[in-house]
Amino acid sequence: MPNYAEQQSEAIYFSLMKVNGNANVFGGGLEGAAEGVKSLPGNQCGVYSIWAATTPNLNSFIPIYLGYTGRNFRTRLSEHCASGAIYEAYTNPRIKPAGGIGVVFNTIDWDTGRSVEAALLQLFDFAYNTADNSPVRDPVPDGSSEADLQSAPKFPTTAGEIETFNEIVAAIESLNKATGELAHHFHHLKK
Repeated sequence: MPNYAEQQSEAIYFSLMKVNGNANVFGGGLEGAAEGVKSLPGNQCGVYSIWAATTPNLNSFIPIYLGYTGRNFRTRLSEHCASGAIYEAYTNPRIKPAGGIGVVFNTIDWDTGRSVEAALLQLFDFAYNTADNSPVRDPVPDGSSEADLQSAPKFPTTAGEIETFNEIVAAIESLNKATGELAHHFHHLKK
């Protein structure tokens, strides 16, 4: 059975924020989201996640998409408003964000960014990630955990939350180590 991202919102939010994450909330419809992403950094790249509000007052979110960009956040998220995950979320008649969207982004180097993205996509099924040509799916309504992106992330306290956080950290460390070893190997081959 897949490990749905929306069922681990708090653990994912906590993990991303602990790797120098920045959370932004943009209220309103698609136009508000498109206007809001213009405030994102135009000179930084890294890992980003898109979150759908589950309440109109913008204090509860679930993650629906995770990605990495080597371009700047503003450009990449603007593309998502035009034809990507943000556009799809607002135009899907079944699951429009209740009051807006959230974006959590991490300005990190290429190796670490790819490791974080790979680790989280390996551990979790994000509703709007279409890896292996799978279709966009509706978020699972039962068992969702919601995160308040306008507050500091809550430290994992239950055994399940701690286990999920430890799995995220272990996966990131493992992939980061493998990427470093591969880069070192290729560097020696170039000599």
